[in-house]
Amino acid sequence: MTTTTDKEFKPQLLYKDESRIKEILKQSDDTSEKLNQALDVATNFIGGDLNDEDKENILLGGFDKAMEMIRAKYQFPDADDEFNLKSMGKDAEPVELALRSSKSLYRGFEYDTLNGKVILSGNGKKNIEEGACTYTKNEAQNAAFDLAKRICKNLNEAMSYGFIDSSDQTPIAQGVKLTKYSTETKNYVPNVNFLKHIDPFGGIRSSGY
Repeated sequence: MTTTTDKEFKPQLLYKDESRIKEILKQSDDTSEKLNQALDVATNFIGGDLNDEDKENILLGGFDKAMEMIRAKYQFPDADDEFNLKSMGKDAEPVELALRSSKSLYRGFEYDTLNGKVILSGNGKKNIEEGACTYTKNEAQNAAFDLAKRICKNLNEAMSYGFIDSSDQTPIAQGVKLTKYSTETKNYVPNVNFLKHIDPFGGIRSSGY
């Protein structure tokens, strides 16, 4: 019988960049607002009731798709676009301008078209959050991270009793690179910039942490 002693590696979350997530979500909201404005222009141009699939096709197909849809409503199919649009009181130029970059913008984020509006999908939001996360990449990093958390717990307890001067963390920072003092949270936290450079053998790949 064969037995396996190697345990399966499980990455641990080192850091989640909340400011980066907020920044990208803001970009996504700004883009979806622009796309919804483009849809309003296209919908008024084409007329009629358009479902979510129609609107998504317009964003992906751009101005060509909008023209294809309105041509189906021409009263004079043998006449050219200029004649038909003029007879319908339609101006294509604002539509062409509004949909100029709709395909690339729509595909820039994982959007859904729901109830007539462009929104960021649940999966799209999840991927944005995951993209802003830093995870351990090997068992040596996991071990160092666990050790760093234990050291932080002891240092923070010592600081709470006044055994460590919170105004000068330099000696400890130099001696224990696994941890750092956070001016934001006012306590010791694992030093992610150091931990993520630990290779599978426990060595340090680079400096600058």
